[in-house]
Amino acid sequence: MINKIRNIDKYLLLDLAFILIAIFIAIYTRYIFVDYTQPIKSYFFNGERILTTNDAYHFATATRDFINKHFGDDAFYPLASYELPSLLSAAVYYIFPISISSLFFLMPIFVSSLFAIPIYLITKELSNRYIAFFASLLAPMTQGYVNRTSAGYYDTDMLVLTLPLFGVYFLFRILKYNNFRDVVFAIIFFILSLMWHKVSATYILGTSIFIAIIYVIAIERKNIKLFESLGVLIIAISFINIFLKLFLILLILHFMSNRVLIFNNLTQSIKSKLKYQSLLIFLIAISVLLVANMDLIISRLSTYITGNMVESSIAIKSTHGTILELQPLSFANLVERVIGDYISFSIASIGIILVFIKQPKTLILLPFLILSLLSMKIGMRFAMFGAPIFSIGFFYLIYFVTLYLKRIFNDKIVIDTIKAAILCAFGYLAIIPNYYYTINFLLPPISYTGEIQALDSINKDSKNKRDITISWWDYGFMIPYYSNTHSLISGTDLDGINHFIASKILVNTNQISSYNLAKMVSDIYFTKDNNLIKLNILDRILQKYNTKGNEEVFFNSLSKLSFKDIKTNDVYIYLPNSILPITTVIEQFSDIDFKSGKPTYNVDDRKLVQYNSISKEGINYKLNDSYIFNPNRGTLLSTKTNNILQFQKFHIIERKNGALKTTTKSYNDDKSNLHIIYSKELGAFFAIDERTNNSLIVQLFIYENYDKNLFELLYTSTESKAYKLK
Repeated sequence: MINKIRNIDKYLLLDLAFILIAIFIAIYTRYIFVDYTQPIKSYFFNGERILTTNDAYHFATATRDFINKHFGDDAFYPLASYELPSLLSAAVYYIFPISISSLFFLMPIFVSSLFAIPIYLITKELSNRYIAFFASLLAPMTQGYVNRTSAGYYDTDMLVLTLPLFGVYFLFRILKYNNFRDVVFAIIFFILSLMWHKVSATYILGTSIFIAIIYVIAIERKNIKLFESLGVLIIAISFINIFLKLFLILLILHFMSNRVLIFNNLTQSIKSKLKYQSLLIFLIAISVLLVANMDLIISRLSTYITGNMVESSIAIKSTHGTILELQPLSFANLVERVIGDYISFSIASIGIILVFIKQPKTLILLPFLILSLLSMKIGMRFAMFGAPIFSIGFFYLIYFVTLYLKRIFNDKIVIDTIKAAILCAFGYLAIIPNYYYTINFLLPPISYTGEIQALDSINKDSKNKRDITISWWDYGFMIPYYSNTHSLISGTDLDGINHFIASKILVNTNQISSYNLAKMVSDIYFTKDNNLIKLNILDRILQKYNTKGNEEVFFNSLSKLSFKDIKTNDVYIYLPNSILPITTVIEQFSDIDFKSGKPTYNVDDRKLVQYNSISKEGINYKLNDSYIFNPNRGTLLSTKTNNILQFQKFHIIERKNGALKTTTKSYNDDKSNLHIIYSKELGAFFAIDERTNNSLIVQLFIYENYDKNLFELLYTSTESKAYKLK
C-alpha cells in the first residue's frame, strides 16, 4: 500500500513538473517582449505602460474604477467593474505588490500561459504524460494564440480558451468515467467560462454538450446517468439569474449524489418515486436552455457575424466588414496561426481525424476546430481557437505511430529510445518555429505619447466625469482611461447606431450641424426620463424632438438651429493623426439613405490619400517615389502607369505666428472635385475629394479651420488635437 502511494506521488510530481515547465516557457517567451521594450519611450506615457490593443482599456478602466471604489454612476463601465476579468485583476492587484499600469501590461503574459494546463490534461487522457508535455509546450506558442495574449493585450483572450477547455476536459471525463466529482468541476468551469466571455463560451460549450448528447444517444444510451450529468451542465450554461441557476444546480446535484447531506429521508422518498429521474432532469435542462438562450444566440449572430442592420428609426449601416479582426484569413495565414507551417498542419490534420475516429468522445473538441476553420470566413480572431485541437492532433499522431513500434521491436529499451527520438524530432519540427515567432513577436503600443497628450489635456480641462468626448470607436476605450470623460462610441458598439451619430458629427461639412448634434448627445446621454432611458441614443434624440418619420428633414435643419444655450456637460472632440486615413470609412456611416442604409454616393469617389515621402525636383514635387505633382498645372503623374490626375485646388498649409495659414491656388478644370494639400507642419501631401476636404475631421485637424464661436482649440500637435465645444 505504501509503495502504491509512493508511485502515485511520483507520477503526480512528474505531472506537476511538466505543467510548471510548460507554463514557465510560455511566460519566458512572452516576457522577452517586456524586457525589449523597457527602454523604448514610445511604450510609455507619464511613466506608465501603454497597452497594445484598444479593447484592453475597457477592462483596464473598469478594473481601475473597482480598485478606486468607483461604482454605479461613478464608474465608466458599471457592469464591467463586476465582471470576472475586472475582479480577477483587482484581486491580483491587492495580493501582489504591483502598480496598476504594470498589472494591465503583465497580466496577459501570466494568465494566458495557464492555457498549458488543460492542454496537458486532455492530451494525457488521450495518450501519455510525455506526449502531453510536448503538446502543452506547443499550444501556448502557436501564432494565433500569441498574437492575442502577448504583453499589453489585456482582454478576455487571456482565458477565452483556457476556461472552456477546462470545461471540455471535465466533460470528456464525464463521458469516460461519469464521476460525480468531474460533474462538479465541469459545472464550475462552465460557469466561469460564461462569466469570462459569455458568447464564445456559449457557442463552444453549448456545441460540445450537443455533440456529447448525440454521442450518448448513439453509443452510451443505456447509461441513463449520463443524461443527468449533461442536464446539469446545460443549466450551467443557460442565461438565467445566477442565484436561480445555482439553486437549480445544487438541487439537482443533491439528487444525483450518492451521499445525501441533508433531508436524507425526504430525498430518498422522492428518488424512489421518480423512475425516470435522469430523463426528467435532462428535459428540464433542455427547457431552461431553450427559454433562456435563444435571444442572445440569435441577436449576436445577427450583429457580430452577419451584415444585418439594426432596427431603429433610421436604417443603420452595419459594422460588419469594418472590423479588422473580423476580416477573413487566407488558408496560408490560417496554417501559420494554428500551428506554424504546412508540414505541421498536415501532420496535425491527420492526427485530428485519427483521434476523432479512435476516440469518438473527443468529438466534443470539434467546436474549436470549426471556429478556427471559420476564420477564413468570419475573421482572423477565431484562428486562435485552433491552437488546442491542432496541437493535440499533431502529437496524437506521433503517439499513435509509436504504438506500432512494439510490433517491430521486442527490446523495451530500444522501443523507448526510438519513441523518445521520434517525439523529440517531431516536437522540434513543430515547436521551434513557433518558439522563435513568440520570442521575436512585438506589438506596437495602441497609441503613442503624442496622441495621448490630447486626451490628457481633456482630462486636465474637464471638471465632471459625465463630460463626453467624441471620436471614432477605434479610440473609444482609451478615452475614459486617459481623459476621465465618457466616450460616445466604443468597441462594444456593434449595432452601428452610435457609429451613425459619431459619423454625423465628425464628417459633417457644416460645423454648426456638428456642434448642434454633439450638444444634443450630451443633453440626452445621461437622461433620467424613463421614457427615453430604454431607447438608444439616436432614438432618444428623435423622440425628444418629435422628429420620427421626418428624420432627414430634422438632420438637415441642424445647420440652422442653435443649441448653444442648452446647459449640458462639457463636450470634447478628440482627433488623433491616425483618424485621417479612415475618414472616408467614417463617412460611410452617415452619408446614407435613411430608408435603405446604403451610401448615397459612389464609395470610390471618396478619396483621402496621404503621401509622406516628399522631395523637390525643380518646380515639381516627387511623392512616395512614385508620383510627380506639378503645382503649375495641378496634375499628379504616376511614374509607373503614366496616369494623370487633375486637381481643382492646391492648398499649402504652414504655421505662422502660432496659427496655421492656408494659401490656395485654383486651376481651370472645374470638372475635377479633387484637392491636393501640402501640409508643411505634418510633412505630408494629401489627395482628397472636395466633400471629404470639407469634413469636420479634415478642417479641424489639417487646416485648424474652425468656427471660433462654437469650438475652442484645447491642444494641438502634429500627432493629435483636442477641441472643446463652447
